[in-house]
Amino acid sequence: MASKRHIRWLLDELPELVGEGVIDEGTADRVREHYETSGPNHSAPTIFAVLGSTFIGLGVLLLIAHNWDELTRGSRAALSIGLLALAQMIGAITLFRRRTAESVGASEASAVAIVFAVMASIALISQTYHFTGNLDDFLFTCLCLCLPLPYLTASRLAAALYLIGALAWLMTARSGSVAQSGSAYALFVAALLPFLWMCARSQKASFRDHALAAVAAITIPLGGLISLEFWQDRFALPVLAALASAAFASAIQHRRSSRPNAFVPITGQLGGILICALAFVFSYGNAWEELAEEAQKVSMGLPTLLTSGIGLLCAAYSVRVGLRCLSTGEFSQALFLAISPILLVAQELLLASGSPVIPTLLLNAYVLTLGLRLMIEGIRDGELRKANLGLVFVGGLIIARFSDMHWSFTIRGMAFIVLGVAFLLLNLRIRKRGTRA
Repeated sequence: MASKRHIRWLLDELPELVGEGVIDEGTADRVREHYETSGPNHSAPTIFAVLGSTFIGLGVLLLIAHNWDELTRGSRAALSIGLLALAQMIGAITLFRRRTAESVGASEASAVAIVFAVMASIALISQTYHFTGNLDDFLFTCLCLCLPLPYLTASRLAAALYLIGALAWLMTARSGSVAQSGSAYALFVAALLPFLWMCARSQKASFRDHALAAVAAITIPLGGLISLEFWQDRFALPVLAALASAAFASAIQHRRSSRPNAFVPITGQLGGILICALAFVFSYGNAWEELAEEAQKVSMGLPTLLTSGIGLLCAAYSVRVGLRCLSTGEFSQALFLAISPILLVAQELLLASGSPVIPTLLLNAYVLTLGLRLMIEGIRDGELRKANLGLVFVGGLIIARFSDMHWSFTIRGMAFIVLGVAFLLLNLRIRKRGTRA
């Protein structure tokens, strides 16, 4: 989806294109109508509407809490149910009005109000009549009651809260006595998958879709990995890297296709961030020392088999996309996708040698190569953002090594100055090349 800056540039160019005879007036009018009918950005009104409903709800709860001891049991129950009924009435009004006049902010705000009203009513009724239970039972009930909300109100924020609540339930249930929590978490997520698919296939992705995509890209894989107890096995690190590289690879493939998808770009960005984090974290020798003991654990149960299978599928997909990137000359993209096999080789070298020196050197060489390649491609193609990213990799690696070396403040200060001058010279060179072009 084109950004507002690109759309504004295109609309400004239309009169000149018509004047030079490149396109006719009718084509210009259709292009202008196509982009102008998309409407303004509704993210700010939506955010303010949600914040407003949240603050009003918190204020009402505080007033109720202040006078709670003075209320009778019947008054407490009526007040608890009344809050829920009021929130549902507002949601119903918003739902029926939305059929004639779209109101995204009101829809999101009413859905959030219903979610918090459900949680508050259950908590207040349980406290009033002294129902026994624990946190995971409370979250389980709230999840079951709030599941229809995203489908009824088309609220992305309600879906995001549902995913966060499902992950919180999984973490509390695993520490309690609830059996088969991983399977139940999979059912919770599966129940929301049709709504996520509908949002992902949206022709015009909005701020709400991107926010839901970010929450889903973080909570669903994290919940799945927690369910499989992935951190207790030697395949944990390669599988985590394979998931990140597969997300990044899906974003690369999405850029080459014309099919709309609101989730893939955000998921790819999060995968890229995770790749960078893994590369920098394991460029430290201390990280490998802490991993050495966990990496020796191997279990052959169902969680390990599932984890390994998922990792192999993600790694195979990443290798396939990486080979295609190599064939098209996108070497930096292929290096990003190589993080999983590199970490696997580094981990095996750690177990074979018993020393963190070799894997630490391997990861430092990987980060340095990736940074230099990004700088080369950025300078060659005149892409300032890519060149700066490469310089960030190289500079970040140098700064990271400062913590491992007992250099004086004078040497460190000079190194920072050199890095700053390098940034300025690199930007100046790329701008000059762009001006000549």
